[in-house]
Amino acid sequence: MVAGLRIVASRHVPFPTSALVCDSAQLGGMADEMLGGPCYTGGIGGVQTKTIRHDATDSYDLRGRRVTVLVILEPTAAIRITGV
Repeated sequence: MVAGLRIVASRHVPFPTSALVCDSAQLGGMADEMLGGPCYTGGIGGVQTKTIRHDATDSYDLRGRRVTVLVILEPTAAIRITGV
């Protein structure tokens, strides 16, 4: 914590020589996105599932996915500091 701000480091930033200062309670959040696709069904908590039957081996492949997207609710809740 510095001046009441929590410092979070990440390799997943769009600007490697910049820093972002934001109010995480106001900036936005995550939302589930239903992509659809053949044989995928929706489930609890945004998890989509698919079952694939293999008759030759009397077995199943089970797949699960949760697709999330970033939702910006208040773009002025963040600023970019360059030259870091």
